Amino acid sequence: MKKIIGLTGGTGTGKSSVSALFKKRGAHVIDADLTARKIVEPGRPALNEIKNHFGDKVINDDGTLNRKALAAIVFSDSSELDILDKITHKYVKEDILNEIKNTDNSLFVIDAPLLHKGGLAEICDVTLAVVADDFLRKKRIIARDNLTQAEAENRIKSQKSNDYYSALCDFTIENNENIDNLKESITKIIENLENN
Repeated sequence: MKKIIGLTGGTGTGKSSVSALFKKRGAHVIDADLTARKIVEPGRPALNEIKNHFGDKVINDDGTLNRKALAAIVFSDSSELDILDKITHKYVKEDILNEIKNTDNSLFVIDAPLLHKGGLAEICDVTLAVVADDFLRKKRIIARDNLTQAEAENRIKSQKSNDYYSALCDFTIENNENIDNLKESITKIIENLENN
C-alpha cells in the first residue's frame, strides 16, 4: 500500500532538508518544482497550451519556454497568472501521479510550495507544513540564492505566512536548526502513517 506525504512551506523554511531526511528513511521524494520544469519542455502539451494562450513571444527561437518573458506577463497581471496555473497544475499533477504509479516504493513525499493551490494535497494521505523563524529563513535564502537582506525580506513578504501553511496541513514541523527534533518529528509522522 503506497502512502503519500505532501510537504509544503514558504521559501527558506528548509523543505529540502526535511525531504532529505525522509529520503534517508526510504521515501521516494518528488520535487514538484522540477516536475513543473519538465512539463514545459518542447513537445509537451503544457508548452503548446502556454504558446496558444500567451503567443510566440513566450517561446525562444529554439522552441523552449522563454521564462523571463512569461514571468513579465504573469507577475504583472494576476488573471494571467491564474490562467498559467490552470494550464500547468493539471500537467504537474498528472506527471506526479504517473511517477508514483510507476515507482516501486511504499512511501512518497511530494515537495510542493503550492501543494494546496495545485490540487496535490487531495492525493496525499497526510500533509505537512515546514515552518521556521523569519530571521533563519532570511539567512538561508541569502546563502542559497546570493541575495541582499532586502531581497530576501521581499521574498518572504511576498509569500503566505507560516500560520497559513500550518492551518492547511495535518502536521507542522518547526525547522529552527535542531536536527534531532527534525528527525524525531519525521519518525513520528512515518509511524503515524504506518499505524493508520
